[in-house]
Parts: sequence; C-alpha cells; structure tokens
Amino acid sequence: MSLREDLIVIQADLDRLRDRVDRALKELVTFETAASLKADEPIENLKLSRRALTCLQKAGIKTISQLASKAYRDLWQLNNCGQYTVRNIDRALNARGLTLKGEYFDMGEWRPKRAPRRKPEAQGTQE
Repeated sequence: MSLREDLIVIQADLDRLRDRVDRALKELVTFETAASLKADEPIENLKLSRRALTCLQKAGIKTISQLASKAYRDLWQLNNCGQYTVRNIDRALNARGLTLKGEYFDMGEWRPKRAPRRKPEAQGTQE
C-alpha cells in the first residue's frame, strides 16, 4: 500500500469515529434533557415508602429537583430518616437517572446528634 492509500483508510476510520461520537453526544443530550424534565415532578411520583415521603414532606422537600440537590448527610439528619429510608430514596432517584450529592456511606450504628425529645410532664396522682 502506498502512503496515499493509507491516508484514505485512516480518513475513512476517522469519519466513522466522528459519526459514533456524534450519535453518543445526541443520546447524552436527550438523556440529560429527559432527566431535567422529570426533576420538576412532585416527590410523590417517585414511588417511595410512606416513611420516606413523610420525612421529605416534613423537611419541606416537594419536588424531585429539590431532593436531588440534597446530600446523603442532609437526609441522614432528617428526623425518622434512617439507613433504609435513605437507601429507598437513593434507589428511586437512580431509577430516574438522578443521584444525591456526595458519596453514599454506611452510617452503621452512628446517628446524627438531634435535639433531645421532651418527655411529657408526669401527671400528678389525684387523691
């Protein structure tokens, strides 16, 4: 093969690679667009457990985009939001192509510090 023929083969390979890259970029853009459109939906559409929905609603999180902007630590610090609930939320977001910020980590037995719960005042015995 001559140098000219080698260049023609290389040019054809480059053209095929450009086509593959263009197709991959189009797929990526459509995936990101679809994910951003889904993000403005209410959290009720995530098919979460009742406990997870209640935790998020009490924290004032109403849309999927608000939830996706939170970190794992933020969820751990919500009242009644434990390891199972965080995992449930994470899986529901992953099914939509979204993730929480930061890395997932297993909290084990550690719990975040919360304000102590007030015990109800003891009722005096009436005589």
